[in-house]
Amino acid sequence: RIGRPISDVQSTDFTLLNGAIGKIITSLTTIVEGDFSEWSPSNLGDTVQECLLEIERLQPRYVPNRMETNIVRELDEIYFALVTLSNSIVKVQDFFQSPTSNLIRTHALLLTGEGGIGKTHLFCEVAAQRVKQQLPTILLFGERFNNSEVWPQVITQLGLPQWTTRDDLLGALDVAGEAADARSLILIDALNESDDPKIWASRLAGMIREIAGYKHLAIAFSIRKEYEHFVIPSGLDDNVLTRHSHPGFADVENRAISKYFEHYGIE
Repeated sequence: RIGRPISDVQSTDFTLLNGAIGKIITSLTTIVEGDFSEWSPSNLGDTVQECLLEIERLQPRYVPNRMETNIVRELDEIYFALVTLSNSIVKVQDFFQSPTSNLIRTHALLLTGEGGIGKTHLFCEVAAQRVKQQLPTILLFGERFNNSEVWPQVITQLGLPQWTTRDDLLGALDVAGEAADARSLILIDALNESDDPKIWASRLAGMIREIAGYKHLAIAFSIRKEYEHFVIPSGLDDNVLTRHSHPGFADVENRAISKYFEHYGIE
């Protein structure tokens, strides 16, 4: 409904309104196509408000004229559609201000938490669920990495031919992700369990940069919280790496205990 400009009135009155509506349609189209790289909910919200103010300016000109009732009706319909859109944008803005929304714009996640809190279990569960959904997924473990270059180790752990290059691997995963209409996901659990956890400090930035070059590819790492400050490079800000702390059983302790007792038949 928003997408149909008021075209049956030969007047410059509607030039600004039609132009603003065109901006809204362009912005919404990028969202539908899954391109969030340059999309800003605040900019879209401003454009919607611009439309609403313009309609409020135009309405008094046409309401007294019965011959133009159809124009008034169209303005009313567009106005209420825009109010609905505006309310939705507020909700979207709230979401985009949350850390979780960063995953839409970045290609890398760091999961931190205390030892034994459930990071490995979560990664395994994510991998299992994605495989069930036939989404390209690789799960690797930090304990299997040594001090040598990372990508050759990944290729070896996957059992791929030795002549396979990093670009071969990432390119294939990108193509698989596109075919699945999703992002392929590489999960590397427990960086702190590597032979020398400090090796990641000089490697993570490069890995994330390489992954970011592929639209349909993402990577996630997990690490014990106490290792984060000397393993994760300080230059990796929220525009590059989304950070999330695993809460464990926080706020759900009673339910977790009940499930545990039920599973093991404890009364």
